[in-house]
Amino acid sequence: MNPKEPRAEHCEYLTPYDVIDVLWDWWENALITPDMESLKWFDPAVGDGRLLKRPSDAGCPTIGWDIRNVVDEERYKDRNVSGICDFMRVDSLSVDWPSDANVIMNPPFGTRSNDLSSAFLRKAAEHRDKNDVWCAALMLTSCLQAMKRLDIPMPEFRVDLTWRPRFESTKAMSGGYFKDFSWFIYAPKIAKSMIDAIRCVVSSNKDSSIAFRVTRVTDGIQRDRDRQAKDSCEEQGLA
Repeated sequence: MNPKEPRAEHCEYLTPYDVIDVLWDWWENALITPDMESLKWFDPAVGDGRLLKRPSDAGCPTIGWDIRNVVDEERYKDRNVSGICDFMRVDSLSVDWPSDANVIMNPPFGTRSNDLSSAFLRKAAEHRDKNDVWCAALMLTSCLQAMKRLDIPMPEFRVDLTWRPRFESTKAMSGGYFKDFSWFIYAPKIAKSMIDAIRCVVSSNKDSSIAFRVTRVTDGIQRDRDRQAKDSCEEQGLA
């Protein structure tokens, strides 16, 4: 599930902070929990730690892993990664993730021959199933169709950005990187049993300063199937 246009080799596309705020705005309005600050959060591809900064600032325990030793990399010296999270250098795809941790990640795409984003999504779905926690992944919106084809578990929710964010590259790229992005949300059992209440809370959130849309993924799939069935009937003169 890689973007078609070429990307700079061995570089990162740093997640804009307003994109991260969208997820937390949704969680704070939709998440039904007695104590948000008691939840532990984990980023398996932590980079400069920015996805964990907001929960860290809120007092939540945070864990960050990366295949590189980002704490000692010169370009991250001023980011204080070790101050944001409990950092460990590890290949996140080769070991089990912390069992009591909810996940927030912007997974690496990898290459066409080594599709890392699919591997991270499968790992997130497995982690949710085993530990009944929240898992959120920032993905290209178009990846949802590819997930069906590749038989990757589908998320319960999709939080769409209503603008195309600009991802700044750590290497020179003309104009940054613009695409439609969404947060794919794998939800725990408590959320699955309270889907209508969660959707109601989100739809009544009129005070958010950042625009987003929330879709229950299965609803969208069913609407596509209904539309295809209707079109087929009309073509056969049955409608």
